[in-house]
Amino acid sequence: MRNLTLITMVLLSISTVFTSCEKEDTIPPQDDYILINEDINVVTTWTADKFYVVEGVVYIDANLTIQPGTVIKFKADAALHFGYNQTTTVTANGTPDKRIVFTSYSSMPTPGAWNGLFFYNNTLENTSLTYCDIDYAGESGWEAVGIYCKLTFNNNRVRYSKSVAINLDTEGAFVAMNGNTVENCGTHAVSLYPYAIHTLGTNNTFICKEGYGIIIPYYGEVTSTHGTSLTWRKQSVPYIFNNIARVETNLTIQPGTILKFNAEGYISFGFYATNTVTAIGTANEPIVFTSSNLTPAAGAWNGVEVYQNTTSNSIFEYCDFNYGAKHTYDFSAGLYINELSGLTVKNCNFNHSAKWGIYLDYCTLSAQSTGNTFNACAAGNIGTSN
Repeated sequence: MRNLTLITMVLLSISTVFTSCEKEDTIPPQDDYILINEDINVVTTWTADKFYVVEGVVYIDANLTIQPGTVIKFKADAALHFGYNQTTTVTANGTPDKRIVFTSYSSMPTPGAWNGLFFYNNTLENTSLTYCDIDYAGESGWEAVGIYCKLTFNNNRVRYSKSVAINLDTEGAFVAMNGNTVENCGTHAVSLYPYAIHTLGTNNTFICKEGYGIIIPYYGEVTSTHGTSLTWRKQSVPYIFNNIARVETNLTIQPGTILKFNAEGYISFGFYATNTVTAIGTANEPIVFTSSNLTPAAGAWNGVEVYQNTTSNSIFEYCDFNYGAKHTYDFSAGLYINELSGLTVKNCNFNHSAKWGIYLDYCTLSAQSTGNTFNACAAGNIGTSN
């Protein structure tokens, strides 16, 4: 009996040791990782054979290379700020089978578990992030990825951000932005200024909750300094304009693109400078200009305005203009055209305008402007100042 008791005690002792080891293994000892808690001012490489933990806000003002397969974890309130003080190139190029991971240090993370990655205007244009995963960032209302420069951002995944996934500030734009996935974000997939819209590329998958998408929160002018022939590409979520976007350079809008407008938002073409608008949808993929309100009424937003500096070879074909003409002016319309004769408006739908479907202010449409339909336009189909 005494031998049995002794054996039982030994087994319990061994079990306790193993149980204790298992608990400790969930948080690796500091010797097993490299703690990043001081600013970096010398050329540095992070390698995949090491495990990195960021603590606090760290400023990186020297070239940083991150090898494929490297894992970087962030404690609460932690962030990396690149190129804030000195010119910096960040090279974080993973591969499809060796992705670079930026994520929370917590074993049970929730959205906003750490701050994020921020690329300031001293970050050089040869900076590149490809095949990276950026998960659970956006603490305290920050975006998961903040961009104040131009960089390449391809084949990345931004997931579980607490609010906006990617925010481009006043100087932010993409050299290339293709093949990315943004999902399970708290609000919008991308926030940017009007002059950066054309830098959004192809094959991106943005998945947002209803009412969110690609937000354009501020007034902006798109001019020839941004390019003489730009394209706004169809994305998997709508563009949402919160203010005025003035387009003063040649612009093509791809079929299937959805542009939504908050109450103070609208778009104008050719107010200051010569430009050509090519907005050609298809019967199956119309271009849609509409209200961002989930339950819109007529006059929910201003409408589209086209001015005299727009060339007469501009065209709107297979476009829908919905819920426009917010203002009570006599010339308010879903599509307002000012002193521009010869614009083609073809096979378009004008729905629920609070005033006119189209208003022609001292101008006429081209002879090719046929096949348009009008539904519930309060003042009538087409108004004129003549």
